[in-house]
Parts: sequence; C-alpha cells; structure tokens
Amino acid sequence: MHLQATKRSAPEHGPGWSRGQTLTLDVPSPEEVAKIAAHFNRGSTGIRNRALLAVLYRAGLRISEAVGAPPRPARSETRMKKGERVPVERAACPAKPGLRLSDYDPAARTLRIRAENAKGGRPRVARIDAQGASELSLWIERRARLGIPKTAPLFCQLDGSPWTRQAAAEAVRHAAVNAGFEVKRDDGRRFNLHSFRHAHAVTLIRAGMRPDLIMQQLGHANLAITTAYIRSISSEEVGEALDAAFAKVTASPAPPTLLGLEDLEALEPALAVA
Repeated sequence: MHLQATKRSAPEHGPGWSRGQTLTLDVPSPEEVAKIAAHFNRGSTGIRNRALLAVLYRAGLRISEAVGAPPRPARSETRMKKGERVPVERAACPAKPGLRLSDYDPAARTLRIRAENAKGGRPRVARIDAQGASELSLWIERRARLGIPKTAPLFCQLDGSPWTRQAAAEAVRHAAVNAGFEVKRDDGRRFNLHSFRHAHAVTLIRAGMRPDLIMQQLGHANLAITTAYIRSISSEEVGEALDAAFAKVTASPAPPTLLGLEDLEALEPALAVA
C-alpha cells in the first residue's frame, strides 16, 4: 500500500524525513498484518509477539511507548531546510521504560502512555479495538501462568527481564519472511515497527474518524502532523468516497428540500434579530 505524505512539522520518522519533504508511506495492508501475525509461533513468545503487533497496529503506539527505549546521547545531525542541509543539535533523551501491566485497563480497552514514555513528554490514553484487546489479554494470561512478576514490563522476555525493540523488530521481520514477504534488512520500511502505526492512522482516516480524534489517539503534537496522513489518500479513493456519498444521498427517501424565495422572506425577521 503505497501512500504519499508531506511532513510539515517536526519529523518523528528519523532524520531521513525532513520538514516539508515528501515521503512514501509504504504501509502494510490489513491482510498483510494478519498474515504476519499468523506466522508467529504458537508458544509463549508468539503470543507475546501477536500482542505487541496488536498494540502497534490496533492502538497506534510507537514502539518506544510499548517496549521502551535505551537512553540516547546528545548528537549532531543535518536536516533539509529550504533546499539546503543545515546542522541540527539533538538533545539527549533519558531511557523510556515502556508499558507497565498497570497501564492497561481491559474493561475500558485503554492503554495509558505515561509522560516518561511519550514523545515530547505528552501523556495520553490510547484505545485498542476488541480484537487487539483479545490478543493482549492472551499475553497477560500467559504471563501470569509463566509466573512473570506484575512489576515486569508489559512486554518482556519470558523470565521477566526487559525486551528490546531490536529483538521485537527481528521477531516481526522473521515472521514477515516466513509469511512470504520480501524483507531486506537495510530497506525494510514496509514491515518495520513504525509502519504499523502508519497503517493504524490510515485505517482510522479511511473509516472517517475526525482528524482531531486521530491526533489524540496517536499523540501528535498538532493537527499538521495528522493531516500528513490525510494527504496520503489517493484521488481515486476520494472519487470512490464521493460517488458513495452522493449515491447515499440520492437513495434517501426524503431528501431535504431547498428553500425558495418565499421561505427566505419568512426567515428575514428572525435573521434580523440574530
């Protein structure tokens, strides 16, 4: 699924995507996600991996929010600005611990992203759909059977020790290869861990969710970031939606009548008061 989007705000996709640059979002389709999930093993690690995939794809979390991230030292890099590369200093970032078991509310199907995990320190509550919640519940039940302490990270190794995002990425890559997809280590954008967050955003847009609600779900700093996904929708898809919308209006048994001149005259007194 190839989509075009233009980034107009701070990049969250690495130094390769600069402000104002057009990026191809090569996101996996729902069928591809399902095929990858089916190729995780049936043991405990497979249950954990499917739960992680559900959190990334069905709740739209960043991998650093779900699994955590090691501390990042301050560094210098360059970005494109008005057609030229300019130096940029990146501040150091502390380690991110990832989700805790207590961050998940199964009754409300919500995941709490705490400030220390969230990008920019912006805490939020993300929701997950029923199928994703089912996958997550299976992992939580398996954790308990394995005797993993409740204090261990939500996504951890089977002995309760921290799980790294590098190991998670390798697990997804391995499942994608077993599912028959061609995945290159140096160019695996289609099935990298962040691509499932992209796919989540595109799914919400296609379902007709309001951009401000998508922004809240994804934890974007502003709507400009969210609308990058909206711009990714092709003109063909817009045309199909347009045809469907007008077909629905045409099929309505009682379409609204247009106001005539006499109606406008009757409304003049009320309009004058307003």
